Amino acid sequence: MTTPTWIDASDGPLVTVIVCTRNRADGLLRCLQSLQALRYSNLELLMVDNASADDATMTVVLEAARGDNRIRYVREDRPGLSVARNRGLREAAGDVIAFTDDDVRVDPLWVDGILRGFRRRTDVGCVTGLVASASLEHSAEQYFDARVWWSSSCEQRLFEPTRRRGDSRLHPYAAGKFGTGANVAFRREAIEAIGGFDESLGAGSPTSGGEDLDAFVRVLRSGRALTYEPAALVWHDHRVDEADLQRQMYAYGKGLSAYLCKFLFSQASGPEVAGRLVVGAVHMGRLARRSQAAADNARVAPGLVSAEFRGLAAGPWAYLRTRARQDRAHVRAVAP
Repeated sequence: MTTPTWIDASDGPLVTVIVCTRNRADGLLRCLQSLQALRYSNLELLMVDNASADDATMTVVLEAARGDNRIRYVREDRPGLSVARNRGLREAAGDVIAFTDDDVRVDPLWVDGILRGFRRRTDVGCVTGLVASASLEHSAEQYFDARVWWSSSCEQRLFEPTRRRGDSRLHPYAAGKFGTGANVAFRREAIEAIGGFDESLGAGSPTSGGEDLDAFVRVLRSGRALTYEPAALVWHDHRVDEADLQRQMYAYGKGLSAYLCKFLFSQASGPEVAGRLVVGAVHMGRLARRSQAAADNARVAPGLVSAEFRGLAAGPWAYLRTRARQDRAHVRAVAP
């Protein structure tokens, strides 16, 4: 049988995989072990320690690096996922920059799936992939798995900068349509062209999230395509404690409205977003019903949907407050 050319790493680009982590040395070790088992050979594995409280993360990474010169350790003392990701971008040597999280284990052919996405068309600037649930033993895990499409969809999708038949009427602003930051890769020139990640958004900042949604939209608005590739497979450890899950859903809602606030208040994108507010409200209602159905089926404690809506209400103020503290040059660089 002939081996497909897309899994031949002999002449493939250098791929830098960035994992941003904080105070989760045990989870990072499992993630790092899965990265070391990747079959693609032209790799750089960059672990960004985002202001961990002790040396446990550094110890895990440096111990692994003794036997694997692909591994690098970088410490970033300014907290915030977007801050850490931007530090990783500055340190990365690869032509392709891939991101995953420290609670993820990657499939051995994960990078090959990513490169398959970039090879679909020359204008693809971003590839996302399937984030399968590592376990469905607990109700909280079942709820999260049912709530998001990218935990189970095996259908390849290509998204253009402009809306096509079959796209959401909210394109390119429809949240959750493109994938998630736990499994994403960019061409270096594409992520650099949009100024990297917006440090007003993301976990560890007052907005708690939304940095991946923002990056997806800005890649599309820059004229590049985005593709979802289920062959780029990772396994995610969802939260098992329902109180933790409720905090996560609050953060999701907060990040979502913060990200939307950014595009609504921008002169470049504001009129377009404002013209879709009614459609967006209808879409939000559908998402709420889907979330409630998932909660009922998983038999989780009540309050997850209301937690998400409380987050939605808090997001705009959190974004405006955080944005006001950002360096003006950075705000301009990551503008819509």
